[in-house]
Amino acid sequence: MPDLTGYIALLERLQSNHLEVDARRCLAVRNRNAPCRRCAEACTSGCISLHGNRLAVDAQRCTGCGTCATACPTGALEARMPDDRELAAQAIRVLHAAGGVVTFACAPAREAAAAHLDPELTVGVACLGRIDESLIILLAAAGAPQVRLVCGTCDACPRGPGIGIARRVCDDTAALLDAWGSHARVELSERFPRVCRRSEHPAHDAGRRDFFRTMGDAAKSALHETAGFAIERVFDQAEDRTTRFDHVQADGALPRHLPARRALLLDMLTELGQPDGRLVETRLWGHAVIDEDRCSGCAMCAVFCPTGALSKTVDERGPTLVHAPGLCVQCRCCEALCPEGALTVSQEVFAADVGAGATDRHPLHGAATGKKGPDAIRNSMQKLIDSPYLWG
Repeated sequence: MPDLTGYIALLERLQSNHLEVDARRCLAVRNRNAPCRRCAEACTSGCISLHGNRLAVDAQRCTGCGTCATACPTGALEARMPDDRELAAQAIRVLHAAGGVVTFACAPAREAAAAHLDPELTVGVACLGRIDESLIILLAAAGAPQVRLVCGTCDACPRGPGIGIARRVCDDTAALLDAWGSHARVELSERFPRVCRRSEHPAHDAGRRDFFRTMGDAAKSALHETAGFAIERVFDQAEDRTTRFDHVQADGALPRHLPARRALLLDMLTELGQPDGRLVETRLWGHAVIDEDRCSGCAMCAVFCPTGALSKTVDERGPTLVHAPGLCVQCRCCEALCPEGALTVSQEVFAADVGAGATDRHPLHGAATGKKGPDAIRNSMQKLIDSPYLWG
């Protein structure tokens, strides 16, 4: 793998009109041994590829499909033109104009049906891989009874691999809607809903859109306003994040950041209400299962956790590893980096734990002393390699 400087330079080649890149959030930048290569695996154009164990970037091949941003668990890649805020705003406008039905369509599908579509009643994207769970849950919380993702002929499309992520997003979102008791439905289809059809009389189309915009009752209007406020709040907070990159925080961990999409998702699930007690299995969250007999107490899992889902606390009872499943982005960095193989990540989490912000606590019985502050990594490594001859 490239060194840290080389990796950052490599990722920053992707910075363009299509993508916003924050290499500091990339798992491979945070730790060169991290196994994540999801952007390369998801890329539909070959812009990001793997050769052996090396990442290669050809920015000229980027088509702006946004699939890599959906695949990235930490928000190191964010789609632009439109960005998430703009895309959400477009979807809310369609929600108003189409009477609650929101339709996303890829570019080939829109082109094939252009003669029959009212363009103001669909949201166009380059590829359906651009759509993530937070956006669909936002629309459900805003009162949309149906969200449809319309694809073209993916087998013949150069962006065809993006349909795999779109299908997974639909499945995971459907599981969340069921667990949170929502009647909203999401589906992937090759057909546009009837409401999107263009009338032979343009004046009729305009009148129909106006009718849909005014037919909602006060409750629906309140839901739409809630969604609008959530968009502004979450993305404003994301833009206000500090630009300073601390290599080690006061507790010895690397900087932590919850992606804006994940913050939006958690906010909108709260708007949907309380989930039931079921286990949900998605690509979104993970539950860290820790074998306390094998754990050495090094807390490297907490040091490299990108979101703070794993953190270390110290009180009168001693050091403790705290795990918050609702903050986990299932990057599996902790699982890969644990020197004792004491930690595994399950895809199944209790929906109620996510909704309530529940935490698990695991005493670090084998923890070394002096593991706090800027010397934390050094002190941990002394124990791991059984040598005192390490200097900061």
